[in-house]
Amino acid sequence: MNNNQNVIIDEKFFNYAFISKHTLTFQAAAGPVTGGFGRQAFLTVPGDRPIVAVRSSKPFTVSRARPVSGGWQFGWISSNFGGAAVGDTIEVFVFDRPPARSGPGSGLQVFDDAGRIVFDSQNRYMKVVDARTLIGATPTADVNLGPGVYAQIITVPGFRWTGNQSTPTADWQWACFAGLVTSNGNGYTVAQGTTGEGSYAFFGNPAPRATNDQMHIMTVDVTGY
Repeated sequence: MNNNQNVIIDEKFFNYAFISKHTLTFQAAAGPVTGGFGRQAFLTVPGDRPIVAVRSSKPFTVSRARPVSGGWQFGWISSNFGGAAVGDTIEVFVFDRPPARSGPGSGLQVFDDAGRIVFDSQNRYMKVVDARTLIGATPTADVNLGPGVYAQIITVPGFRWTGNQSTPTADWQWACFAGLVTSNGNGYTVAQGTTGEGSYAFFGNPAPRATNDQMHIMTVDVTGY
């Protein structure tokens, strides 16, 4: 859709259609190394190239988005301190290549040169109402788009992973900080949260450090979805 919410149809690209909605619960889950982690939620879906938008009153960021056997797996993690508790919910809206519908009445279908459908007028489509880049590994923001029902797509997370050693052969002490999104009725906020911390055994290399100093967020209007 363009800025006027008009659907742009082009046989070279498919329009992202609304496929399904899921209400997940945050659960205790481990991470890639020893330590304590924020509560996490996961979803695996089939599809072509799915995009997921999420909304939650608890702070979150994306932790994974990867192809797996039979589909795609997505994950979200909350703050380890003051974040989601086990059982708190997160809503997920899945968008992907539009399926062919066979409902009553007339309509329009568009196909690409391989015969795959790229648009079917009986689907509902992604309504992007905002997209922005926040600067910093753990940025802060208060995005007010006016009253509505919104979900966020974190296309690039902001984070800072730090590792420290008291001596060159000591265990690594690590912590991960991230920009965490909290959805609300006017948009969302972003604030720093600690998604995990702990220690693990030294194995011959300097303590690792990693950072991504910007965060990309799209907001989708999911009213009625």
